[in-house]
Amino acid sequence: MQDKNLQSENNLTHFKNDGFMLDVINKLLNIPPFKGVRGMFGVKINDMQFISRNEKSLLIFDARGKTHQIKSSLTLTNLEKEFSDCPYFVRTHENFLVNLYQLDYFSPSPSEPQGRTLTFKNTNFTALLSASNSDKVKKFFNIKSLEHVEPWNEQYQAIIDENLKSFEKEIRFMTADELKSNFKYQSTGEFNIREFFANMIWEYYNLLQLGKRDPIEGNIRTFWYYLKPTLSKAVSINSQPQYGTMIDTFRELIVTHKLFKYKDFGFISDSEGNYLLGSKAPNIILVGEKVGHLKKLKRLQEEFGITIAVLGGMPSILSTEYLVDELEKAFDIKEKNVHLITLVDYNPSSAIIYQTFMAQLRHEGIKNLVSVGHLLSPDSFTKEELPHVTDQIAVTSPADKTKLKKWLDAGNGVDLGDGIKLPLGIETEALILDFDKLKRLFVHELDKINSGNFSTINFDELEFISI
Repeated sequence: MQDKNLQSENNLTHFKNDGFMLDVINKLLNIPPFKGVRGMFGVKINDMQFISRNEKSLLIFDARGKTHQIKSSLTLTNLEKEFSDCPYFVRTHENFLVNLYQLDYFSPSPSEPQGRTLTFKNTNFTALLSASNSDKVKKFFNIKSLEHVEPWNEQYQAIIDENLKSFEKEIRFMTADELKSNFKYQSTGEFNIREFFANMIWEYYNLLQLGKRDPIEGNIRTFWYYLKPTLSKAVSINSQPQYGTMIDTFRELIVTHKLFKYKDFGFISDSEGNYLLGSKAPNIILVGEKVGHLKKLKRLQEEFGITIAVLGGMPSILSTEYLVDELEKAFDIKEKNVHLITLVDYNPSSAIIYQTFMAQLRHEGIKNLVSVGHLLSPDSFTKEELPHVTDQIAVTSPADKTKLKKWLDAGNGVDLGDGIKLPLGIETEALILDFDKLKRLFVHELDKINSGNFSTINFDELEFISI
């Protein structure tokens, strides 16, 4: 510690002159005896709404609406330093150290020019935000302006909606009774496995940001084995459906709420070797569906300097995150137009695959995705060839039937010469095994891009986008 009046031992900070102890591990501020109180008592860090002081005392305002006034020489600057492991405590004003997670809303301040009055959840307490400190609040909530923000922003709303909390101890150290008490449906009292997953994911992410956890450096299943022992304290393990719920929870927090990214956890992409950046035109992406086609697509990548991405079926948003990171190094993804050329099967399922990939690219920041061309379509073959490369699309469930109908309604299917679109598909192998033809079709699509003779994408017309 830099301050001579402070010493640190085992994550307990002792304020020698005042007898305070900040217990970061158990998230308590232990307060020494004062008039009317015998023995040291603790105020939960997460329950504090803000700390202020007057000439002689510290004032601690908690979420129960109570004010603790303690004679102390400690300054807010002292406390601000010691609360560094709790980044949600921010100095908003020379007189206020505020728990931003306890904020409800703010309004213009009558006493602070260009400042704001902060109002807190479930109490009548208010504090001040000075103009000079507003950037810290905007950075925390990832917002550009403090005007007309209620709730604070989408991220803050997500934290509320998902009931993401900060606990006195790490979730993995909770007893069975504590887990069942903290994660339960209010109506039935039953264990809420979805909320448990969301909070364990959220906790791990925040500990990572503080440098208190190592990146996973494995796949998502690695994380399942991390939280499984904790889950087993509360419920019987049924791995398959519970793992599925965890995956769905990750997807909701990342895709819907945008609280973080998969890569923030250090997850390894299973398809990292299935994309290669182009040296000449990295903004033109040749998208393959099947890993077995990688070698032939690499020949096109090497000759024309374009980017290739082989999806291996339904694309993983984790893989797309890493791909976009690499693309961002190669060109300005916010300014330069991006074009896709696909080599996917001609059927409803593969339409979903490439459209999902398009949606993921846009989700990851590529807003100038302007065109998509397809190497495989009925037009890739002569009328004489078509009957020999098509096959019936299998329909084995109501979902298959619905997908097929949408696909046909969108103008797809195969016309064998009588003007009727039949529910027939084409496998990419009909093209990939004739590399000369594949290359000619690719060059044709490339020429359209280079000449500006391409059709722009109308995302409103796409039927199958699902990240």
